[in-house]
Parts: sequence; structure tokens; C-alpha cells
Amino acid sequence: MCSRHDKAQYRRELQSLQQSLRDELSSCEAALQRIEQGTYGRCEVCSEPIELNRLKADPLTTRCLECQHRH
Repeated sequence: MCSRHDKAQYRRELQSLQQSLRDELSSCEAALQRIEQGTYGRCEVCSEPIELNRLKADPLTTRCLECQHRH
């Protein structure tokens, strides 16, 4: 049997997971929008191409490595 504290902790963990999933979905939708606009793979800061290895590692990234380090 779970204590009230355990249930509250479980609820917080579920809420955190839900928010993470919402954030991930939002990032996916934004990437799809960039594909449609023809801007996917371009840095949102400097507009230079994002390194292919970086995109392979994180297809949802929006900044090149240099701009990511600056911001």
C-alpha cells in the first residue's frame, strides 16, 4: 500500500514526465514546420548550416555548435 507521500511523489513524477513529453512534441512540431519552410538544418541565430553530425545526434537542434556555445 502506498502512503500519501508516495502518491504525491508519483503524481509529481508523472506531471514532470507529461511536461517533458509536451516539450518534445512541441520541438518535433517546430522541426516539421522548419522542414515545410525550408529552414530545417539552418541555425536560428546565424542562418548558417548546422553540422550534419550535430543534426544526426539531435535532429531537433536549432543552433549550430558555435551559436549554441555563445548562447
